[in-house]
Amino acid sequence: MVLSCMDPRFQTKVSNYLKRRKLNNKYSAFTIAGAAVGVTASKFKKWHTTFWENLNTSIKIHRIEKLIVINHKDCGAAKIVNGLQDILLLGNLDSKRDWGYAPEYIEGMWLMLQQEKPDDYVLATGRTNTIRQFVELVFEEIGIEIEWSGSGADEIGCDKSSGKKIIGIDKKYFRPTEVDELLGDPSKAYKDLGWKPKTDLKELVRIMVNSDLDLIKRNI
Repeated sequence: MVLSCMDPRFQTKVSNYLKRRKLNNKYSAFTIAGAAVGVTASKFKKWHTTFWENLNTSIKIHRIEKLIVINHKDCGAAKIVNGLQDILLLGNLDSKRDWGYAPEYIEGMWLMLQQEKPDDYVLATGRTNTIRQFVELVFEEIGIEIEWSGSGADEIGCDKSSGKKIIGIDKKYFRPTEVDELLGDPSKAYKDLGWKPKTDLKELVRIMVNSDLDLIKRNI
């Protein structure tokens, strides 16, 4: 089985890693936020059972004998605050996304499996925020207020207190098939499953940032 992080930036890299070693199509895949951190850290205990049950199933069905763990230490904001990175490079800051908390989505998946008949459900918050808003919340969590200037590919974000440039735009992060807005409608999941998200974006950011800060401090 291959255990890797859900970060979309690393899916192609994981695939290429397996191809280079002629391992593609030979391993079950388990993707979760933080990879090894997500399945071992005490603060994510709710995730642990899901992982071990999946691993046990893969052993029984696919007879796997090895677990490959692919981790990354790439939270830009956490690196900046710890002096490990100077500038965070991003793409389209105005893209809107429906951000949600993974443990709550796993609970939603479990509720789906308890239904007598299979059906299609959408798990989402039903709210969107821009990448720009997400970034501002991330840096706010570590005590930095972002001041924006410029526009388009020339836009930059600076630490308001020091004037230091800490965010830039790199065209390589603009996706050719960029979707401006991704928004889910969870009304059916709420009606049939009684499921609804409880963690707002600010709290989600706090959890993510603190997790990455802890990880980086352990590896400095």
